[in-house]
Parts: sequence; structure tokens; C-alpha cells
Amino acid sequence: MKRALGIGAVAAFVCALVVGSGVANAARVAKSDKTQKRVAVRALASARVPAVIASAAATRADNGAVLTYTVSNRGGERLTSLQVVAFVINADGAITGGEGWTLNNVELEKNSTQTFSAILENNPSPEGRVAVAVRNATGPSGTFEAENSELVNMVKAYAGVASAAAPAFTKARFGAAPRQVSYCQSALNMAESTCSCGVASFTCNDANNSFSFTCNKPPEGQAACASGPVGE
Repeated sequence: MKRALGIGAVAAFVCALVVGSGVANAARVAKSDKTQKRVAVRALASARVPAVIASAAATRADNGAVLTYTVSNRGGERLTSLQVVAFVINADGAITGGEGWTLNNVELEKNSTQTFSAILENNPSPEGRVAVAVRNATGPSGTFEAENSELVNMVKAYAGVASAAAPAFTKARFGAAPRQVSYCQSALNMAESTCSCGVASFTCNDANNSFSFTCNKPPEGQAACASGPVGE
């Protein structure tokens, strides 16, 4: 009887080891999967816009990357509308696409922050990156808007295909920028400036101020095609 109990105790101990090992391995696999789904995100800021991305994180999903970002209002007035843009960069440093959307009825008081989330139509590759920025912000005194060329140069600098540097944040440079072209035309101009090998696809909705585009792939082993000056 004692021998039987001893064998049973040993069996229980071995079983506990196996179960414990299985739980530990499952935890490591889950942690590994979570790490693999994370996407590097760089927040870009324009000195022309008082709203900036204070922090951002993205996770790859089957239907697109889930982007969570916090906007900080560093200006002197309440902001009621924001336009955000995001660009996707692959492991080779090539910009594969981008998109933009509008947040209406925002109540972002001065010196405050607010967190938002969005699902990106352009899903980054496992080793890809995302760059995100506030393109413009609207308050009682008007709309503060970054120039397309400024944003595109910052994105290309982050991707490693340009040497332009993002300007430092300076309140004195805030200024309302009247829109001279339609939202969709401006968005198309941005897409054409971003895609050095040409725009592969472009969709835009002037009614809700949102757009998405993809870029043609550069030649094998290159991050970009030869391109002219960046501008709107």
C-alpha cells in the first residue's frame, strides 16, 4: 500500500511539472505573439499645428493595424476638430501607403490631452513601421494646418529616404492656413509627393474628409524610386 501511494505521489508530481511547464510555455508563446504583432510608431509634429501626437502605439490585426494615439493641445485655445494622417513603411524603408481621417466635435481644451483609436486600412508588414501626425486642427480663431511638403519630408526622413528634419515646436509659428484646394485634391497631392514610384490606388471622401492610398513598389532592393522635389 505504501508503495502504491509513493507511485501515485510521484505521478502527481510529474503531472504537475508537465502542466506547469505547459502553462509557462503557453505564456511565453502568448507573449511572443503579442510582441510580434506590435508595430513601431513614430509621432511627427508640425510647428504650424498646436495639436501634436503625444504618444502612439499600434498592433497588427487581420483587418488592419489598430492605432491608439493621444493628442496634446499645446496651443492657447480649445480645439474642436482634428485631421490626422498616418503613413506605413515596410521593412526595407519603402513607404507603402498612407491615409487620413477627421475627428469632428472634439472638445480638446488648451493644455489637455485626449486619446483616440483607429483601424488603419493599410496594414503594416510584421517588420513595418507607422508614422502618424496631426495634419490640421481647428479652433475658434481658425484652422492651423501643416503643409503637405513638411509632412512628406518628415515621413521620408523617418523612412530613411530623405534627409529632411522635422522642425522644432514653436508657438510663434502657429498660423491659420486657408485651404486653396479641395480636401481630396490636397490629399491626392500628398499621395503623389509621398509615393516616389507613383500612386497605385487612391480613394477619398470629401464629405467626411477621409482618404487612403497605396504606393507602387520600388525596384528590388531599393526603398524608393528617383523622385523630384516634394511639394503640394
